Amino acid sequence: MTSSIHPTVHLANGTKIVGKWHKQTYKVIRQIGEGARGSIYLVKGSQGLNALKISKDSSVITREAKILRLMKKVQGVQLGPFLIDVDDFNLRQTQYSFYVMEYVDGIRIKDWYHPSKASQLAIVVKQLLFQLHHLHLAGYIFGDLKLENLLIDRKTKQVRLIDFGGVTQVGRSVREYTSYYDRGYWQKGERKADPAYDLFALAICILQLDPTFKRVATNRRELVKLIGQSRTLEAYHPVLKKAVQGDYKQAMQMKKDLDRIQLNQRRKTGRRKTTPVTKKSVSQPTPQHLQSAKQSMKKEVVGIGSLLFVQFSLLVSFYYWF
Repeated sequence: MTSSIHPTVHLANGTKIVGKWHKQTYKVIRQIGEGARGSIYLVKGSQGLNALKISKDSSVITREAKILRLMKKVQGVQLGPFLIDVDDFNLRQTQYSFYVMEYVDGIRIKDWYHPSKASQLAIVVKQLLFQLHHLHLAGYIFGDLKLENLLIDRKTKQVRLIDFGGVTQVGRSVREYTSYYDRGYWQKGERKADPAYDLFALAICILQLDPTFKRVATNRRELVKLIGQSRTLEAYHPVLKKAVQGDYKQAMQMKKDLDRIQLNQRRKTGRRKTTPVTKKSVSQPTPQHLQSAKQSMKKEVVGIGSLLFVQFSLLVSFYYWF
């Protein structure tokens, strides 16, 4: 659904934007996105590179800025980009509203992924589920979840959600969506905000990464059948089918099934790497070797034990998710 006002704003590279109220100056470098509710530009301000969203419809900017403030810290987790500035801008006797946010220098997930990375996909999806889980706990869904809104941060190597314009309170109608990722389009449920709506869209995102997936269905009700034809994501078929059928009511449920997939993948990898040991390949240790080994082990045990304790302390809080 779009606004009755066509909100996109076209700015030439090099355009200077001076805020009407806060007087901050931003220089347009290039356009990095455009949607039904506004245009996004990479700009340079006093704090370096930022992303600036501008629209002819001030209500769009007001709403999205409010959402970014809300997302600043949900359940102690930073979900969205940092909001930096909100202001108005006059250009050719027309006033536009804009907000400035953190620029995430990242790689689009569809450019990062290759079928050879199928085993790493579970890690990325679990990172997304972690963020969606906390968003759902706060009483909201992402709404317009699609590949274009997913980036792998070059610095942190973590997946990031961008463009929070579709965030919707649980229980309300989803007003901003992309048809192909919408369960209503596939006749798999209502266009109503609940956690399962996001999980359906996430499953479509995963499917879109498979070059063998048929993106057009003659019958939208055949989505489950199409999943079975996806050849490079066979390990994920059970999870994808449950997600599109609405079997997952919470992100945690989907995460647990991904844990099982990861465990199976590790077991298979371990079996492939195991080399049979023959009698000829084993040499018998001498008494001198045994004595030397015992002395070395005594020196190393204390150091290794301390190191393992520190590593365990750092990892235990993340183990449950990743």
